[in-house]
Amino acid sequence: MKYLFAINTLNVGGAETGLVELINELVEEHEIDLFLTYKTGPLLKKLDPRVKIVSMIDPEKTFSNILGLVDFGLTILGSSLGYRHRIKTDYDVEVSYLEGFPALLISKSKNNSIKIASIRVEIKNHKTLLDHLPWGKRMQSLMYSKFNGIHCVSTATKNDFDELYPDSAGKSYVITTGFDVDKIRQKAILTNPFNDSKEKNLVLVGRMEEQKGYDKVFEAVSLLGELSEPYKIHIIGNNETQYAKKLITKYNYLLKNNSIVLHGQVSNPYPYIYHADALISSSNYEGFPRVVNESLALNKLVVATDIPSNAEALHQGIYGYQVSNDVKGIMDGIKSVVEECEKLSFRTYSVKTLKEFKDEFINKISSIGGEK
Repeated sequence: MKYLFAINTLNVGGAETGLVELINELVEEHEIDLFLTYKTGPLLKKLDPRVKIVSMIDPEKTFSNILGLVDFGLTILGSSLGYRHRIKTDYDVEVSYLEGFPALLISKSKNNSIKIASIRVEIKNHKTLLDHLPWGKRMQSLMYSKFNGIHCVSTATKNDFDELYPDSAGKSYVITTGFDVDKIRQKAILTNPFNDSKEKNLVLVGRMEEQKGYDKVFEAVSLLGELSEPYKIHIIGNNETQYAKKLITKYNYLLKNNSIVLHGQVSNPYPYIYHADALISSSNYEGFPRVVNESLALNKLVVATDIPSNAEALHQGIYGYQVSNDVKGIMDGIKSVVEECEKLSFRTYSVKTLKEFKDEFINKISSIGGEK
C-alpha cells in the first residue's frame, strides 16, 4: 500500500510525535510519503529516512517558497491547483493527520484513494486558520464531505465533530492513540533529574500556549504560597511563545524563588515524569491527552482538569485525580499531592500499545476500502 500523510510541521507536539511513531512503524511494510505545509521541526531527525518528504514551503529554499506561498493561497481559496502542483504521485490511502490546512489539501485530491481526516482536538474550542476565514465553516463542511472516514482520537473529539459537521457524522469513528510503552519506560530510567531534591516535585509537560492552561498553575502557586512541605513546579516545553513571555513577566517572582522552574523543550521528558511525585495536566481542552497517557504508562499519579478528553483518559477519575478546570481546582490538586499524597490512590491502567494502534488503524482503513 502507498500512503500519503499530511501535517503542518514536525515541531514537537502530541499529533506530530504520534505521527512520526506511526509512520516509522508503517514504513516497514508500506511505501510512505509525508506532506509538510512547512518543512521544519526537530522531529524531522526522528523520521525514518525511507519516508519521502513533500513540502509546500522549505526554509532552505527561496524561489520555490514563492511558488509554495502561491499554492498555499490557491488552496485556501478553494482551488485544487495547490495539490496538483505539489503532489505528483497516486496513492492508495491519503491521511490528513491534523485539522485545518492539511485536511483542506487532501480534500482536493482527485486520486481514487481512501481519504481519512483526523480530528485530534476538541474542535469546538480549537480554531485553525480556516475557522478565521469568512467562508471557513462552509469550506470545512464541504471539505469533510470529500473524506471516506473521519478518525477521531477520543469520544470527546467525535462528539464535537458530529455536532459541528452533522452531514459527515456518519463517517466518524474513534480509535485512540497507542504508545511505545517499552521505549517510554526505558527512556524514563536513564537519569533522575530530581536526584538531590528535598521537596515534592510536580511536573507539567507541553508547549506553553493558552490551550494548556498554565496561567491557572502560575496563579495557583502564587495564591498557595508555602505549604506544610516544600514543593516545586517543573514545566517542560517550549517557553518562548508570546503566552509564555506574558506569564514570565507577570509571575517573574515565582521563577526567581524557584517555586516554578521552566526547563524549556527537552529531548527526553520521561525521567521528569517518572521521578516526579505527580504529573499535572492543566489543559483547557485536548483531544487524546498524550502526556496523561504516557504518565499512566509509567504508573505515575496524574492530576488533571476535568475537561472531557482528560476525564475520558482517566475513565472519569478511576485512574487519576480530576480537579475543576479553574485556579481553585489546580490549587486543590497541588495541595493534595504535597500534603496528602498518601491518600491519593488510583487503579493502574494498561495503555494501548503502538502496535495495537497500528493494527486498528490499518484494519479500519481496509474496512473503509471495502465499503467504497
